[in-house]
Amino acid sequence: MHAVVKHLVSFTVAVLFLLPVPARAGGEKDIVRATLKNGLRVVIVRNVLAPLVTTEVNYLAGSNEAPEGFPGMAHAEEHMMFRGSPGLSASQFSTISAALGGDSNAASFAAVPDASRVQDEVMLAETLGVTRGHPDHYTLQVGNHVLAGAFYATRLYRDLREETGLVYFVQAMLDAGKTRAAYSVFYGCDPGNVSKARALVERDLREIQTKPVSPDELRQAKTLLIRKIPLSESSVDGIAGTLLDLSQKELPLDEPVRAAERYRGITAEQVREAFRKWVRPADFVQVTLGPEGK
Repeated sequence: MHAVVKHLVSFTVAVLFLLPVPARAGGEKDIVRATLKNGLRVVIVRNVLAPLVTTEVNYLAGSNEAPEGFPGMAHAEEHMMFRGSPGLSASQFSTISAALGGDSNAASFAAVPDASRVQDEVMLAETLGVTRGHPDHYTLQVGNHVLAGAFYATRLYRDLREETGLVYFVQAMLDAGKTRAAYSVFYGCDPGNVSKARALVERDLREIQTKPVSPDELRQAKTLLIRKIPLSESSVDGIAGTLLDLSQKELPLDEPVRAAERYRGITAEQVREAFRKWVRPADFVQVTLGPEGK
């Protein structure tokens, strides 16, 4: 078991050593990195914000970290951990984690009909060739916040919820890593509206590929993104999670500040071109949870 964990799952620990003087970590001088003999990768980030220490353990599971020739193995190993081991049951693992102030989570999706549900929960997803450090990542984020992120003030919510009443909720997400990105749209609806709602999602995506977004939409999307930056640092856990994510993706610790500057300079034409280049509206994989959709 230890050998499997060593080869399939990397551990990353981010520790924030904090002192009571307001400041933010700003570069590689604030990071100490090391790899232990057992393969544990340690990242220590110093941020002089508060007299606290936050520790996070992250299991790098998924397609980016799966061994060559064994797709899905790293993700399977992650889920096996939450089932416990010969020396530690699943409930014992959760109890110990909670007692230390931690929590654990793993999520996956499967196309399994569920007759007990009245509504369908739908996910549309596809992989994109853009990476977290690519300039188009920021442009795609702006366009995605034109589509979703502010309820009735964004296109998908307006078109699928307010004007047609096809869905109960809708959201879209761009999740980029070191080697690729995943673009997903989620919505909940009656079984008879699954295909109708998907058609409107594809229509809105094609429209953003062919017509520049309006100045008001562009300004609102940038405001939403820039506003999230200070909100993400409103707690020590939030700061730790951000620093850990940036470190893992080999991005500078002041990347949120740099991102804000990038967002401010993005144009409507750049949004159109980025969506035209990377997003394929007709190529989504669809997963439906609930009664059989139509």
